[in-house]
Amino acid sequence: MQRTDFPQRLQLLASRGLGACLERYAPGAAGAIGSTAAVEFCLDQLPVLLQHQAAVPVAAAGGGGPAEAPAAQQQQQQQQQQQQQINEPMDLVAHAAAKQGHVAVLRLLRRRGFVFRPHHVRATVNCLEKDTSGLASLRYLLLEDPADLAQGGDAAEDWSSLWRIAANEGADLPLLRHLHERLGAAIDLAAVARGGSEEALSWAVAALEAAGQAPELLSRGEFGDVLSSGNRAAADWLVRHGLAPPKQ
Repeated sequence: MQRTDFPQRLQLLASRGLGACLERYAPGAAGAIGSTAAVEFCLDQLPVLLQHQAAVPVAAAGGGGPAEAPAAQQQQQQQQQQQQQINEPMDLVAHAAAKQGHVAVLRLLRRRGFVFRPHHVRATVNCLEKDTSGLASLRYLLLEDPADLAQGGDAAEDWSSLWRIAANEGADLPLLRHLHERLGAAIDLAAVARGGSEEALSWAVAALEAAGQAPELLSRGEFGDVLSSGNRAAADWLVRHGLAPPKQ
């Protein structure tokens, strides 16, 4: 996808009748590899290329049908098609880029007027347990310009579940604080201990105490998960602060 002959390759595929496949898969592939040049080609030049390829058989046949639609109806249909051609590829790019942590692509989409919604955040979070690259996207989507997400109006967004997954996978303190303080996510001390720093643990305990919630000891299973994760610094911190389970 990053070859210099990228446009020529797509032109060849389109000429072989694969326009529908290109329209469906090329934008997502461009977003997944994080190439802004490939994304721009898919958003700007690929639609024109596909329109040209689709128009050739119609022109060769000598027309599109027995009767043409009224001019106003044709104009409305064209506007709807153009808007759809803009929105759908950008959404494909957004999902693919967010999962892989390609913030440069997300910024490109934002500059083009694309509005990120809570479902883009969910798609990113769902991939964190397999690939933590999405943490960079999560920071961008939530910290750099969260107003667009608020416009989504998705009341079912489970910020507490998102917080647990992000903390478990090593999200930094600014992101955890934003989720808790601005979006109301509940603090899960065990999740912080599995993936977070001593600084994050100190903040989590202080935040719980400030809210009148005494931090509870981790269970043996939870403490075992911390040890299994390899976060020895967090395990030592829990022991020093009396939050590890008692020895038997």
